[in-house]
Amino acid sequence: MKQTLQTTQETNGSEFHLVAEVTECSNPEGYTSLTFSTVWTGAKNPKEQQDKYTVLLSPAALVALRNLLVEDTEK
Repeated sequence: MKQTLQTTQETNGSEFHLVAEVTECSNPEGYTSLTFSTVWTGAKNPKEQQDKYTVLLSPAALVALRNLLVEDTEK
């Protein structure tokens, strides 16, 4: 699943997108990959994503992340 988390409009008309993507991993089995990337529409290739950070989450870590995000939105 991929989702744009934030879009920032620049004064020159370009946009800067922060994107998060979650994918299931086949190895190690049961783990999930979480990748944050950016897209800048003012770049030479305006559709090219640049990966900034990737982490592998165990099933327990994924549950902890979900709990953190849900807890934060309930405040």
